[in-house]
Amino acid sequence: MPSNVPFRLSPIVVLLASIGLFSSSVSYAADDTAIAELKATLERVQQENARVSAENTRLRQELETSKKGTPVETPVAVAPAPVEEEKKANQPTQLKGVVVRGKTTNKLAAQQDVPISVVAISGDELDRLGGNTMRDVIKRVSNISRQDRSNARSSDLTLRGIGRRPNSEALDPSTLVSVDGVSYVYSGLSAWDFVDVNTVEVLRGPTGTAGGKNASVGAVNFTTNRPSFTPSTDISLRVGDHDTVMASAAVGGPVIEDLLAWRGTFYVDKQEGEFGNKYDGGDNTYTDRNKISGKVQFLFTPVENFSALVSVDLQPNTFENDNGLNFFHNTIPTYSNGDATSTANDAATRLGRRWFGQLQSYNYNNNYINDRSGTQNQNDQRALLTGMRGGSAQLDWNIDKYTLTSITAYRKLYFDARNDEGTPFDISAQGGGGLDYRQFSQELKLASEIGGAVDWVTGVYYIRNRNAVDSKTGWGADAGAWFATKPQYDYLDNPTNGLAGRYLLQNSLNGLRKFGQAVNENSSPAIYGQLNWHITDPLTLSTGLRITHEDRTASNFAVIQDNGYAPELNGSLANGIQLSGFDSYYNTTTGAVSVLDGAIVPAGTPGSVVVAANTGALTTNSTSGTRYNTAVAQADAAASKYFGAANYAALTQPQKKALYYAQAIRKAQLGLLYPEQNSERFSKTQYTYFLSPSYKFNDQLTGYLTYQHGEKAGVAQFVNGFSATLKPEITDNIELGFKSSLLDKTLTLNADIFLSEIKDYQQGAQVVDDYTTGINRQNGDLNTIAYTAITGTAPKVEVKGLEFDAFYSGIPYTTLRLSGAYNDAKYKDFPNSQQPLENAYKDAPAFRDVSGKTLPGAAKWTGNMGGDFRLPVAGNKEFHTDINYYVTSRYNNDVTLSDYTWIHGYAIADLGIGLGRQDRTWDVTFLVKNLFDVQAKTYGFSNGVLDTTPRWIGVQFDSKFN
Repeated sequence: MPSNVPFRLSPIVVLLASIGLFSSSVSYAADDTAIAELKATLERVQQENARVSAENTRLRQELETSKKGTPVETPVAVAPAPVEEEKKANQPTQLKGVVVRGKTTNKLAAQQDVPISVVAISGDELDRLGGNTMRDVIKRVSNISRQDRSNARSSDLTLRGIGRRPNSEALDPSTLVSVDGVSYVYSGLSAWDFVDVNTVEVLRGPTGTAGGKNASVGAVNFTTNRPSFTPSTDISLRVGDHDTVMASAAVGGPVIEDLLAWRGTFYVDKQEGEFGNKYDGGDNTYTDRNKISGKVQFLFTPVENFSALVSVDLQPNTFENDNGLNFFHNTIPTYSNGDATSTANDAATRLGRRWFGQLQSYNYNNNYINDRSGTQNQNDQRALLTGMRGGSAQLDWNIDKYTLTSITAYRKLYFDARNDEGTPFDISAQGGGGLDYRQFSQELKLASEIGGAVDWVTGVYYIRNRNAVDSKTGWGADAGAWFATKPQYDYLDNPTNGLAGRYLLQNSLNGLRKFGQAVNENSSPAIYGQLNWHITDPLTLSTGLRITHEDRTASNFAVIQDNGYAPELNGSLANGIQLSGFDSYYNTTTGAVSVLDGAIVPAGTPGSVVVAANTGALTTNSTSGTRYNTAVAQADAAASKYFGAANYAALTQPQKKALYYAQAIRKAQLGLLYPEQNSERFSKTQYTYFLSPSYKFNDQLTGYLTYQHGEKAGVAQFVNGFSATLKPEITDNIELGFKSSLLDKTLTLNADIFLSEIKDYQQGAQVVDDYTTGINRQNGDLNTIAYTAITGTAPKVEVKGLEFDAFYSGIPYTTLRLSGAYNDAKYKDFPNSQQPLENAYKDAPAFRDVSGKTLPGAAKWTGNMGGDFRLPVAGNKEFHTDINYYVTSRYNNDVTLSDYTWIHGYAIADLGIGLGRQDRTWDVTFLVKNLFDVQAKTYGFSNGVLDTTPRWIGVQFDSKFN
């Protein structure tokens, strides 16, 4: 029985009062006053008995509900609300026990009894400082960070320095997020805000033996408030800087008494951003917020041992400008070897061209360079479009001493981005990426009661998910002049040579659209079980096993969607795709240009270069066949269109060279094209297991040793049209820790040391793009090695460190929280990492050895300090102040581990000062988030990235009543 269930004295009180009344009536029959007083006392006692009985009934219902899978209240090491009596409020308060319902426990369990590193945060603590995002959670826990702010495709969690994810939907998250028992297998599902939260639990180490989807590093579990038969209304309104309006309402209660209850949660968050876009007059601002959501739940309890919870939520598609926020600065002047940086294709050189000088109000130094002001000037950047929806049904049966639970869930995420290169010119057009993600999951779980010699949980789990990722690239009228190499631009934009060069520059890319789609389909059936064997009162042995079969496929294609203004400038063939164009060949020795039909130039031809990625069967310069005739016809059409010539043969060599350069610009930007293909299937049975003895030395101290083994699924993927399936990632983790409750239970102190060994660590990587590198060489760029993004593996990673979490309530009116971590996450063996930009000098090796270097996103030191002070004033009022202070040491923000992508250590402070009623019917709080306006950025080689949110000041109004 939980501590907040009152001891039932009511029947005893009634009995004693009745005896007293009988005795009084016998001994003092004549004393009518005494009799009246006793009758009044009895009536008051009976009223109190009825009230307590009703309260007991409510608490029993809520306790039964909590046994079925969701805690009604999970206080997290915070002091109880101050009592009205001054002398009670002045005494230290005992911390309430923390209830954990994580993926490592089969039912509710005290945090101090769970043999892993786990931190729990109450929803009230988040609400007090306006916390409703994943970043707000992270700021209260050490050794965890989040990549990106709100971009659903690139957001992910890094726990213990592990998990920096590329833009790859094929890759499972290392740290899994779940909401109300539903696992979010795609990290983008957690990019939305979290409201009406009861508790958040952060578990460190491989999970999955007690249900849900398995994760190789850890989990973040959100539990929201569920319907109750007690009517309630919670309202919150936040206003402040940048025209912020955030409003939420959670309303619920009985629909049919003791049979059907409901809860509706509705939320809107609108805020202008910190950085404006000069191109549109500031109508669109970056780091803005625009979120709307609604959730409705119904709890059905037809009989005492059965309940059904049905939930439906909707976050409609909304726009937010959080992508394409650039902080441009001058390119680093030298490479790492001391050579001068190549400026042939940098922004300064391009913007210095005559083509872009026509816009006299814009130049490189005064407008493009914006690393100090942050002011953007982009013509085609559009806000991210994101929306999500889903539903779940949880059925719970209490059968004798067992609980059978079924959770059925569906989730859908839609995302679309439209990107710009960062200037007001018509260069990038309608480019970006889209995502349609869907998942369905079903779980059946059987759990025993906790207690006795053994308690256990077992179940089966199935999830199927599909994501379709669109890749869109488009070019405008200024794109040819922007992307042309220096020799190409100088030749084509030369008014003295009498060529149609500016026309060719414009048409080379204008209106061209490339479209690709990658589809991943995964299914993961699993069976799992976990057992706690209480060998003696102090000694418990916990063990668990999960067997999952991962089946994964991928398909991909990349084609021309629109030929734009110049289909005649296409090549003839690319990877089996007929482009119905022609190919020019430029002999670098003689300077002569000729037309090829897509054949491979014979080896040994002086100065020969393969211009297009053609894969036909021809091996010589064939001059016959349909393909050749089509190529000649297109070449003749180009000659007529740009030079008024009768055919291609009538062109002069300078004219042919101009056509060749225009084609080269087009081919370099199009890159590889390929028809739809299916990847190699990844299909493998994988295992998760753990073994953990724990020993309770006394009521104040428990020690544990835990070994955990986790396996992340392999990846089915394509790279430039070729299958590149990855092996699974294997994690072995050892953790030694203790959990204590000291100083008359006013201090909770938990600590652990850990060591993780990871084999085939999955992360973002780059591989050499031979095709584009060859194009670069042909176009005169002998320095730049082109890379293409891929999900790759580092052979071995080692992570070790120390973590502690403490809560203290020994000071009157005050609760303090302190956590910290030292984390050493390094590549133990990674000899072929991609080169950073500072190593792009001539003749540099394609890869480098980063063995011994720290993983990207892994800070050595992280910590958090929080305080809550609540002082009764003016009778039933309460003055309160809350602070949260998060600190991190420096970390590298890029997978290449560039010297220019370090983010220096920083600290973020949030502060709240307010006044309200103790019964919480109203409360007003003055809030400051990021009090010292810390702006942590990576400097980058030529463009910085902001990793924090600017300071915000406002007021929050809260009201709770029944």
